[in-house]
Amino acid sequence: MRFLINLTAASSVALLVSSSASAATITQWNFQNIGTIGTGFLTNSPAASTGTGTAIVLGMDNTFNTNPSQAAADVLNDSVAPSDTSVPNRSWRIRGGAVPVGGAASNGWSSFAPEKSQGAQFNASTAGFENITVSVDLQTTNQGVRNWAFQYTLNGTTWTDFGAIGTSTGGDAWNVISRDLTSIPAVNDNASFGVRVVSAFDPTTGTYRNAANTGGLTNTSGNWRYDFVTISGTAIPEPASLGLIAASGLLALRRRRGGKLA
Repeated sequence: MRFLINLTAASSVALLVSSSASAATITQWNFQNIGTIGTGFLTNSPAASTGTGTAIVLGMDNTFNTNPSQAAADVLNDSVAPSDTSVPNRSWRIRGGAVPVGGAASNGWSSFAPEKSQGAQFNASTAGFENITVSVDLQTTNQGVRNWAFQYTLNGTTWTDFGAIGTSTGGDAWNVISRDLTSIPAVNDNASFGVRVVSAFDPTTGTYRNAANTGGLTNTSGNWRYDFVTISGTAIPEPASLGLIAASGLLALRRRRGGKLA
């Protein structure tokens, strides 16, 4: 009977812990906070719509071929992404543009780019949070790169793959990338945390393929669009909160001992 009392008290403590640790959005980019948009609002580093963080374009400044490229990302009104039902819906289009001095048309994406070097990066502190999860809506247009890799960093400079290489379904489709990082304690309470979704080789051919899977990249068209980039976690309880939870558990135990079951 005493074992039953202890088990019941432990359950009460567990319930208190779970109720005090609901998931919350730490930082999010849904791009609805960007100003007036016509055909597109040029920005290579859009501000977060919730919380604080930094988003940057990767690999669009390059001279891999005869058409040198520079980053020319923009936010535009777009088709509704799976996780974002805002109206009008906005996404961040990653692409390059011609270098101003004598540059020919260029889109930045290149079949000559090193693997995992092109895409976008999102940095956001997880200080005060644990049980980190990340979700990204990604659209790969037909002539964009077909495969992607999800990576995270603990120090802002070293990047580690997490999860299998993703493959677009083609047809300008949106893909929802979800990663649960709760198995990696070092991402908790980390001011240098960041994630990125970057170009990857096709696992079968070992080369870049376009999303339509009709061949390689043309280097002159195609793009990726990001939306509803969300970093979430649960608040780490303060020592005082932990003490209160423990005291509540002890109080529950004492009350049960004083009752009929004691």
